[in-house]
Amino acid sequence: LPIYRYTPDATQDVAVNTPTLSLWGSSVTLGVGQYVDQNVRAADYQSSPLTVSLTHFNGASSTPSSVTIPTSSYYTAVRVTGATVGTDTVTASATGENSVKSAVIVDLGRVDQNSNWPSTLSLAGTDSVLVTIYTRDQASNVRFVSAATTFTLTGSANVSFVSGGATISSVTVAAGAQSAQFYVKGTSQGTSSVSISNANYTTYAPTIVVTP
Repeated sequence: LPIYRYTPDATQDVAVNTPTLSLWGSSVTLGVGQYVDQNVRAADYQSSPLTVSLTHFNGASSTPSSVTIPTSSYYTAVRVTGATVGTDTVTASATGENSVKSAVIVDLGRVDQNSNWPSTLSLAGTDSVLVTIYTRDQASNVRFVSAATTFTLTGSANVSFVSGGATISSVTVAAGAQSAQFYVKGTSQGTSSVSISNANYTTYAPTIVVTP
């Protein structure tokens, strides 16, 4: 039979590591007035609710001041909104956890990558095309807008914008949405530029050729 020896003064080192929270990686990009829902994560499933505080380096972005990871989960969602052009740093911290920081890079949005945008129109053929504009961030990711966002549509002597059978001079992306639709219509022969603009977006000014 094996013989076991009891050694009363024997010791064993046990390492206890403080877990670290995680956010959305090194950075996320947003346009002004756009938002994205990201996750705040703990390293382990929680045995009781864990409150995570969120603080900002500056006002370029906004989040709730805190979120709670519920019992039996290891993450919860947080809405990050672009407020002004600039780079913010969000710090997440909680009792018993190492804090973590991630950047939010906010710049002017884009509407220059549009579905089915025409470069030519024909008065005798296809004189109008239904287009969809998307609210994108500076890296071309499609983002939701936090409030209704109106774009000015500036036509030309050759091209107009139409919705519901009427000529329009603006279009609105609804709060919580990411796109809007309207028709681009050729009205007379010629080549000219039109534009889509908003103070928080880079103006899109394509050239359209209208043929007979």
